[in-house]
Amino acid sequence: MKTSQQQHQSTWKSISFLTALVPPLYISWRIYWANRMPIMDCDEVYNYWEPLHFVIYNNDGAEDYGHSAGNSSRGLQTWEYANEYALRTYAYIYPTKFVSQWILKFLLSSKVFVPPSRWLWFLWDVDMNDSTVFSSEMGQSLDQHKLGNFFLLRSFLGAAMACCELVWLFSLSQRMSVRISFWTGVLMLTGAGMNHAAAAYLPSSTWIMAWMLCSSCFLYQWNYLFCVFAVIATLVIGWPFGVVLLIPMGLFILIARQTSLKNLLQVLLWTALVTGLVQYVVMWIDEQEYGRWTLATLNIFTYNAAGGGDELYGVEPASYYVKNLLLNWNIVAPLAVIVMPLLMMILLVAGRRQRDWWNLTVMVFAPLLLWLAITVPRPHKEERFLFPIYPILCLGAVWALDTLIEGIALVLSRPQSPRIRIFLHSMVWVVAACLSLSRTIALSKYYSAPISIYSKLAAVTSERGAGDEPLLVCTCGEWYRFPSSFFLPKNTHLGFLRSSFTGQLPQQFSKFGSRPESRAVLQPFNDQNLEQTERYVNFEDCDWVIDLEDSECVSNDETSKIIARVPFLDAAATSALHRILYIPFLHEGAVLSGQVQYNNYVLVKL
Repeated sequence: MKTSQQQHQSTWKSISFLTALVPPLYISWRIYWANRMPIMDCDEVYNYWEPLHFVIYNNDGAEDYGHSAGNSSRGLQTWEYANEYALRTYAYIYPTKFVSQWILKFLLSSKVFVPPSRWLWFLWDVDMNDSTVFSSEMGQSLDQHKLGNFFLLRSFLGAAMACCELVWLFSLSQRMSVRISFWTGVLMLTGAGMNHAAAAYLPSSTWIMAWMLCSSCFLYQWNYLFCVFAVIATLVIGWPFGVVLLIPMGLFILIARQTSLKNLLQVLLWTALVTGLVQYVVMWIDEQEYGRWTLATLNIFTYNAAGGGDELYGVEPASYYVKNLLLNWNIVAPLAVIVMPLLMMILLVAGRRQRDWWNLTVMVFAPLLLWLAITVPRPHKEERFLFPIYPILCLGAVWALDTLIEGIALVLSRPQSPRIRIFLHSMVWVVAACLSLSRTIALSKYYSAPISIYSKLAAVTSERGAGDEPLLVCTCGEWYRFPSSFFLPKNTHLGFLRSSFTGQLPQQFSKFGSRPESRAVLQPFNDQNLEQTERYVNFEDCDWVIDLEDSECVSNDETSKIIARVPFLDAAATSALHRILYIPFLHEGAVLSGQVQYNNYVLVKL
């Protein structure tokens, strides 16, 4: 028989082995869903993927990656990147650019080259026998590398988010409790909101990572490192509003943790030095791209703070956020937004202000209230505006349930069994996780058609040479689902056909990018979302059309030929239950009964 010491060593080895498995499995999960979730926000494409495409494939070294701008699309430019407005900082784009260049060097290396058609199936749900996606003639073509680059970049974003989550969860386990950390990790990993936001190339997603790193530093009392992360996030991300989430922790560090005036001045001096250095780097990058010194972060803050600007892009009631939180977080949202604040108030009145109470107040409760107080009253609402509070929701909900369980035990005057506590947590969070996974699968299954259909362009245009006339791929009412110019083959441009949309559309980047010289060659931009009719192309000039099969711009002429169809959920004609969740077996029956209706995304050759 084993001695107690041997049993302890065996148990410890088992725990260590399981713990060692968590990081690779967690990161793999994020990478998997990063490439199976659709791009839900056109702002992600036109304001971040498109400028990234430009800085990668338009620079002087583009030929080193098998690409010269020539007749190919450089990417699409929005008014925010126009020289006269300069609302977006290129400092946010540059780190991803460097990662992309490393990826391209790897893809084009003759020593390690494996055609993307051999490994993309791992990142992306694609039929490798589908000749409309990959053909043997494509070989080491740029088109495959652009697709490979895109999916590997999304993998990088998902993996980076996972690493930040793991750091944060470890800090929770060390400074709060293993139980709280574990169940928070379960909610983060399975949450539909996080599965969507984790690999989104958006400042609000990057703020999730920044907040988790800063809160980890806060828990460990690494005050100087907290200042570094806070300054970099505020100035480099180019969306300064996220700093609101850090204000409570920052004030606590300055007021409660500095034991003397000398210590306070040291922290302030350190913050000022870091701010000056980071701001200089950001301005230098923007000077390279805009051709003039500018403060893009200040420009976007001023534009939004002035009021009225963002309302040009749609107005929604407060119920928009309520519905969004319930869709993405089900029972997690009410526990975090309603129950958690009430419990904290009760504990405050009861005088039970322990270390965890202060940590939660400064790190969770105060930032959540501040963020909701700022975002909810704003007329213009977007799902991405809620991204930064997703980890706060998970932690707050878990703490709220744990406190309720503890309170019930105290009221009943019964000793609290660890097994009962685990059972009660499991009852609630397993249900929440199943609902979230069902929602995640629904988003992937129902709305991934645009990425699938645009990826087929590379194969159907693979026989064209560099000197051929450029092709025009047109879209109509579905312009906002274009997945980016990474999907456009060489000598191909995207064109916009007239539709019911009457706002301002982007236009092709010139070779000058955002520099002053671009003003002479580009069509005019405006900051009032006014329609610029010169953006449209004539239907007769289109070589291909990608849109919904029943849309106004898909021709039924006999000369047209539908090359490919991919199912896309018709949300308006589908029942609410099946629109929100994917339920195996029931879904297939609902399709047959007509409760679930699909349209088709089509690739049409004219």
